[in-house]
Formats: sequence, C-alpha cells, structure tokens
Amino acid sequence: MGGFPSGGYAAYPNGGSGVGAIGGTGGVIDDCCETHVSPGCWDPLVASCVCAEDPYCCEVMWDRECVDNVYGWGCGSCY
Repeated sequence: MGGFPSGGYAAYPNGGSGVGAIGGTGGVIDDCCETHVSPGCWDPLVASCVCAEDPYCCEVMWDRECVDNVYGWGCGSCY
C-alpha cells in the first residue's frame, strides 16, 4: 500500500490520508477532508456520521457541504 501523504485527520494516528483497496477510481478511497465526485470517504465512521445527517454525501458525491460537516457535526477534524 505504500506511505501516506501528509494532511488528513486528527483522528488518523499518523495524520495521513486514507488509501485502500476499494472505492473511488483506481482503488483509492477519497479523503473525507476534500471534495470529490464519488460518494462517501475513506473513514467509514466519519462517512456514516456525516451521511446520517446528509445522505447525499454517501449516495451521490462528497461535496463542500459534506467536508464542512465533518467538523460541523463533530464527525472528525480536518487540518
């Protein structure tokens, strides 16, 4: 899987962005702290927290509102 780029979540132990074997194009699961055209994001706890309030984020795409609500709804912290 390789190393992780800098940035990401306070909740992620090394502060890296998630990379996995599923989701997104080419097997990369998109970062919860950045907008992207795919639904959901790499952290299932953050995604389920955000999507409980805004299903659009896990059904259609992860837009600016989804990113803003990671922190706004107490689902995680982007820095």
